[in-house]
Amino acid sequence: MEDLKPVYIVSLGPGEAGLISLIGGATLCRANAIFCPKTNARSRSSVLLKELKIKKESIRRYTLPMSKKREMAYEAYDKVFEEIVSLYSEGLCVAIVAEGDAGFYSSTSYLVGRLKKAGIPIKQIAGVPAFIAAAASIGLSIVEQEERLTVCPGKVDRELFSRIASGSEVAVVMKLSQCEEEVKHFISLEEGLVCHYFENVGADGEFYTCDKKDILAREFPYFSLMIIKGR
Repeated sequence: MEDLKPVYIVSLGPGEAGLISLIGGATLCRANAIFCPKTNARSRSSVLLKELKIKKESIRRYTLPMSKKREMAYEAYDKVFEEIVSLYSEGLCVAIVAEGDAGFYSSTSYLVGRLKKAGIPIKQIAGVPAFIAAAASIGLSIVEQEERLTVCPGKVDRELFSRIASGSEVAVVMKLSQCEEEVKHFISLEEGLVCHYFENVGADGEFYTCDKKDILAREFPYFSLMIIKGR
């Protein structure tokens, strides 16, 4: 198995082409087939590949339905898996791209699991998660000294916000559009919070505010996140 070349899982970072690693960029340049997801006719990954000047003929876009019910996404991945296996068996260099970091709340984990089960080796190339890039964009230290970090994927509760206000914990809330009502409710109740709100980190339409009134008045899009700290 060690003699077999792998299928590459390339992390693209959150949206700025310059944030992809040198290893990731070099891998995409030599790949014969690059599987790139799109949702609702949009594809941030495609934009990044264009900015990286990856040859068009190697890019294979596939539609990935975005829903909490994952059956349709699994069906899409099953089709991609079959195509990957076919190309891999022909000896081609195959890569799958993922926004952010492929090991951090990435649905590519389903494909990785299927490839491993089929005996196909994979090599995962690390990337920059969106919240790391977001914090860097405003010079924010996410955690300091003995603070703990909690990352919430679209689900929050009152206890979490109480812990943050006490100063013992910092939270990164991702998938904000899935918990918009709850987040707005809790941050309006708890005064001892500093809320850093970001949209479209590293991409067109990038937006940041720490004004609680602005946050409460804003509709959270899919590509939004918040870093919440105690005062």
